[in-house]
Amino acid sequence: MKYSKEDKNAQVESEYEYEVEEYSQDVRSFTVESNKKLPQEVVERVYYSTCGLNDSDVGITEEITEEVYEALEEEGYDIDSEDFKDLKVYTQFTGTGYGDDTQIDSSGDFFELDMDD
Repeated sequence: MKYSKEDKNAQVESEYEYEVEEYSQDVRSFTVESNKKLPQEVVERVYYSTCGLNDSDVGITEEITEEVYEALEEEGYDIDSEDFKDLKVYTQFTGTGYGDDTQIDSSGDFFELDMDD
């Protein structure tokens, strides 16, 4: 039977509360498309700059040309060179792969059996 926290508190007076966190390694995937070859450090700085990270954002393409130009300049590249003339860059969030290697961490004042008796 499921209870809301208020219903549960009305039925049981809790003296102890335990926190449990479950975590795994998830993988978020993006596609970056450009009409020019880009430096790796620039792609790694801007791939997610305008994308949402929710499953509802999967497949939406966003132009990130301005963000790439800014990153190129910050990394010391000459954005006026032929290498980056007429640059167009787009990014797309393609989804999240949820990890199945769940780890658990719990904390609280747990009951321990006294093995000395």
